[in-house]
Amino acid sequence: MTTLNELGVPYVFVDVREVVRSRRGLYEVLSRALSDFLRRYSPYKALLSSFIGVLSGVRGVRVHGFEVLLNWGRDRPLLTELFREFDRVSGSVGSRFVFVIDEAQRLVGSLGVEVWGAVAHAYDKKNDKPRPSGRGGGQVLTTLKKYSIIDENLEFTDPIVREAAREL
Repeated sequence: MTTLNELGVPYVFVDVREVVRSRRGLYEVLSRALSDFLRRYSPYKALLSSFIGVLSGVRGVRVHGFEVLLNWGRDRPLLTELFREFDRVSGSVGSRFVFVIDEAQRLVGSLGVEVWGAVAHAYDKKNDKPRPSGRGGGQVLTTLKKYSIIDENLEFTDPIVREAAREL
């Protein structure tokens, strides 16, 4: 969290240390993380307005004030769609966003396959085209116990991630 705050970029922090064993549990944790994001960045009206506008247009997402509710049933938003819109709003406001999934190794089984597939898709499809601000789109980062991108000295351990963080 310290590193994220030092980077000075807007971020969504999803902590899956909670018991996330079902899609419902995952979507509840995502809802809380997105709601926390809205509350944390409420003073930034342009950012907030863009983010709420994009989220409101996604199937299975409802925004009420600073609360985001994600449907986890049949009408749920696809994680790939959420990440794509996250990237799109990042470009529309000319700033990078970071979407962090902390303790991602806890996501296993079919739920893990779903999340890891969406993360891989986000990396493959993210918008790296230069924007008027000179910045690319959003970043999806994961922290893993066995392969952490941030070490105990709060330094990025992966050279690719370290370079991406410099660009933020």
